[in-house]
Amino acid sequence: MSLENNGLGYEELSRLMLERGLKALEGFEQMVSEGVEGTEMESIIGHIKGWRDTYRTALTSFSCEAVGGDPEKASSAGLMIAFVGAGLAIHDDIIDRSEVKRFRRTFYGLHSSDEALVVGDLLIFKAIAPMRRILRETSPQMADEIIRTFEQFLYDICEGEIMEISCRKNVGTDLEYYNRALRKLGCDVEACTRIGALVGGGTAEEVEVLGEYGKRMGYVVRLADDVKDALNLEGNLPHRLRFESVPLPILYAAKASNENFSTIDAILNGPEMSLSDIEKILELCFDAGAFAHVQELVKKNILEGVQHLQALRPSGARGVLASLIRRTFDAQVGNHLAAGPT
Repeated sequence: MSLENNGLGYEELSRLMLERGLKALEGFEQMVSEGVEGTEMESIIGHIKGWRDTYRTALTSFSCEAVGGDPEKASSAGLMIAFVGAGLAIHDDIIDRSEVKRFRRTFYGLHSSDEALVVGDLLIFKAIAPMRRILRETSPQMADEIIRTFEQFLYDICEGEIMEISCRKNVGTDLEYYNRALRKLGCDVEACTRIGALVGGGTAEEVEVLGEYGKRMGYVVRLADDVKDALNLEGNLPHRLRFESVPLPILYAAKASNENFSTIDAILNGPEMSLSDIEKILELCFDAGAFAHVQELVKKNILEGVQHLQALRPSGARGVLASLIRRTFDAQVGNHLAAGPT
């Protein structure tokens, strides 16, 4: 089957991403333990040895291959971003007080906030090892560009976190401001695609093309997360509305009318959120066309992302990236939106 011409179903796409990501993660457990001494620290670290961020590593690898590079050379770059992403995710759970995500206990949920903070720091520091490997294996000019891109990723993700904190439990958040925050928070995807292209020896145009694709892919991922939370698919909507930013569909519904705003604001600031409160919020979102609005944003960014990829020469890797941006949103929430409110 031609990956380029026919595209990929989500199951096949997931298999390819998993296989490629796991290959790039070889040696991860050893890297986590390097330099760690002391029985107590080793015990805590044991809880993250089984962690697998195949998404970021696979995305970096396929971006490298899409510009004609050797995907094997992208493993260090993928690990560098993945280590930082894992550390920041733990910090994010501390900020949001998230003890459970995707029906599993988070690291913060298993340990004290102090221990989680330290381990989050450690994971971020662990990015130094693959970074050194990149610096040894690339030219000074290329290494400088990779580090500059990596620095920009760190700046953007921190800015996004600060923006999101300002949106906490705030149903009056400006929609454009919140959308800018979502784009900032999705900047890890752009870092993967840009750095993957750089490691692959891509031209300045190819790097920019994959960077623009990554911006849109990261935004689509964040939109999917917001819809998933607004639909309460994982049962964490009450927690999110209490401790985190208000998901985009709910913000949109609140802007539809003064009555909607008052109703949603009262639920957010009530003593306890009931099942009927969640059902009411969902009803308002569907009635206001909030999910349809998000779907239009998704379609626009998918179209732009695929159009940017067309500037690259046809390849299986380009086909994987195109399928990824086309399938991600619908695979996570599409069927639930089609079903409507229940």
